[in-house]
Amino acid sequence: MDAEVMQWRKAERRRLVKERLAMNSEVRRRHADQIAAGLEEIVGKVRGVIVSTYWPFRGEPDLRGFMAGVSDRGGQCALPVVIERGKPLVFRAWGPGEPLAKGVWNISVPATPQEVVPSIVIVPVVGFDRACYRLGYGGGFSSTERWQ
Repeated sequence: MDAEVMQWRKAERRRLVKERLAMNSEVRRRHADQIAAGLEEIVGKVRGVIVSTYWPFRGEPDLRGFMAGVSDRGGQCALPVVIERGKPLVFRAWGPGEPLAKGVWNISVPATPQEVVPSIVIVPVVGFDRACYRLGYGGGFSSTERWQ
């Protein structure tokens, strides 16, 4: 990848995270509620389905209420876990109220070692443009082996 593009992405990540963290917490909560409502509509019935979201980090939308709803409707939740840099993520089962441990970057991860393969993966973004191209954190984590 071009060094100029990499520098732009890094600067854009910093700018967007700073902007998100500066946002009033009530506004962030309302945005998270709107996102959760949209996910409820898109995802639909979840009985017997494993849905992976993420633990909120650096002002990301807090989808813990959405996860509770998935559990209440008979679905199973999962959270992504970084096992090793440069390796694919794994997903571990988790439900509201279950114990958590500190993972990479001090992000909470399920304390249980039980790995699952989710049917639906909801991925956080740092930002996106009008064409819906996603800008993530740049970790390069993938799970392509699991999705083939």
